[in-house]
Amino acid sequence: MSAAADALSLGRLAAAVVLPHALTTAIAGGTPRWVPAGLFVFAAASDFLDGRLARGAGPVTRHGAVLDNLADVTFVLAASVTGVFVGLVPRVLPIAIVAAFGGYVLASVEQRTRARSRVGHAGGVLNYAVAGLITAAVLAPGVTTRVLVGATADVAAAVNLLAVLERFLPSAPRRAPVPPAAGTRARSPHSSA
Repeated sequence: MSAAADALSLGRLAAAVVLPHALTTAIAGGTPRWVPAGLFVFAAASDFLDGRLARGAGPVTRHGAVLDNLADVTFVLAASVTGVFVGLVPRVLPIAIVAAFGGYVLASVEQRTRARSRVGHAGGVLNYAVAGLITAAVLAPGVTTRVLVGATADVAAAVNLLAVLERFLPSAPRRAPVPPAAGTRARSPHSSA
């Protein structure tokens, strides 16, 4: 059911398009406060399910993987840019997300495959967490929620920037392990060495 997985990714893209308006009008009181949270729940659930559906249908297609990644980055960018606009997250977060995603795309093209990174994956998870917290801050406004959103956004920005550094800084050369010395003599108390 690759078509079902693609439909979920397309639904996530649609949710990303609607999210900024839903967030800003919910803050202004024109849309029920639960609407942005509902969009987030749909996006998170569709991200969880589309990969499982695609893998269950056979080999994952290149267009499906591209669509999934595009839907993910579009949704978290919609949330984070809106979060900047309404004063919930720092400006560096969307910049860091774009930089990390750009690094991922460049590494994928260079390797001709998806360039996986543990740091990049952690950044993606944190990006979704921030998106969820932004919708939670609209659903249940308060100082505690705002502080939690801001702190999580700071961590997410740092992890995304670390993912960029990880991709573009040369890795440290690995040393060959030093073999244990074979046949070494124990030093004598009278040895000068």
